[in-house]
Amino acid sequence: MSLSHLTPAMNQPAPLPPNRKLAVLLVNKFLFPFGGVESVVFGEKALLESRGHRVILFGMRHPRNIDTPWSDYFVSQVDYADGSLASRLRSAARALYSVEARRKIRRLIAEAQPDIAHVHHIYHQITPSILYELRAAGISVVQTIHDYKPVCPNAKLYVPTTGELCFRCKGNRFYHAALTNCGSYGRGSSIMIALEAYLNRLTGAYLRHVKRFLTPSHFLRDTLIEGGMPAERIQVVRNFVDVDEYQPVDGGRHVLFAGRLEAYKGVLSVLEAARRLPDIPFHIVGAGTLEAEVRRVAAGLPNVTVTGHLDQLAVRREIEGAICLVAPSLWNDIAPQVVLEAFACGKPAICSRRGGFVEMVQNGVNGYLLENDDPALLAQRIADLCGRPALQAALGRAARAVAVREFSPERHYETLMSVYAPVV
Repeated sequence: MSLSHLTPAMNQPAPLPPNRKLAVLLVNKFLFPFGGVESVVFGEKALLESRGHRVILFGMRHPRNIDTPWSDYFVSQVDYADGSLASRLRSAARALYSVEARRKIRRLIAEAQPDIAHVHHIYHQITPSILYELRAAGISVVQTIHDYKPVCPNAKLYVPTTGELCFRCKGNRFYHAALTNCGSYGRGSSIMIALEAYLNRLTGAYLRHVKRFLTPSHFLRDTLIEGGMPAERIQVVRNFVDVDEYQPVDGGRHVLFAGRLEAYKGVLSVLEAARRLPDIPFHIVGAGTLEAEVRRVAAGLPNVTVTGHLDQLAVRREIEGAICLVAPSLWNDIAPQVVLEAFACGKPAICSRRGGFVEMVQNGVNGYLLENDDPALLAQRIADLCGRPALQAALGRAARAVAVREFSPERHYETLMSVYAPVV
């Protein structure tokens, strides 16, 4: 069964001439392995360079950054977890508008002479201040949106203090972020993200300067449109995985959760499922605010191993050794890259029936979609799969086939060029 029917027909502009090579300014606040967004950014960088394009990077300085000749132009490091009053005040001002970022990207533009800018995550550490400079230089901007930030101040449409899905800020009612206290660092951060949302909407910082918005799922596109963004400027460009870099492995030894250790990711549901299945090994990979709690609970479960954060190759080994991937997210997850990586390894995924998961997982074909958030249902699906090796193999083969057919680098590149062509 193909997923191609999920992509609406669009008028395709004339493609770039095959011999036209671009200088692409690729912008993301983090340029070190941090999460799914960075996996996409680094994958896109490698993909563009493999086709002969020149990629220029811009981001935040950090000791874990990948090597790049452009690091002298990066903005200075900021840590929003620093709790001192002075640091919080400086960070709050910088999160709204960064004079440093605008100044440094001006220098980078003059030096690198990019043809187009492709922006990913820039809020807080970089800010939309750079968009004004790009426009002044006559450089067109496209932006990949990876979360709900344009229509939800906390970017998740989820209230962490209550665990509820939320769209109270729909219709520019961003003050609800302060009322529900949905910021990451308490009431002060909740007020700050509400002010940030109002500022960006009132100034048109993104809508005035970005030519085309890209989303990795139709669910995100539809949600942004429902929140007031222009439908004609948003195009779905799916994430991709290069299956040639992954070895499909039959069978497995453990059930794998790989992601942020946060309540909204459903990691506590995984622990409860593990408690119900004491004979099945579980591996939990990742870091986050719940790591101490996860380790505390796991200490009483002999079948659970918590690894903490792992590098990309180590995560790949965990996937290769897994029976399946589980992702019982409590929020409307967008399009987790780890699901595609599991598919590339020939591993089925058990995910929530919400958000972008329904565009990746075909129930009973390459994995399972959970009808509700009850950990008992998750445990039942895991037990059924673990007890049937032939079913594991069949779903795994289908998973890899979907990765090859629907989420290939070639398909991503062709779509990306169709976005670049009319604005370069």
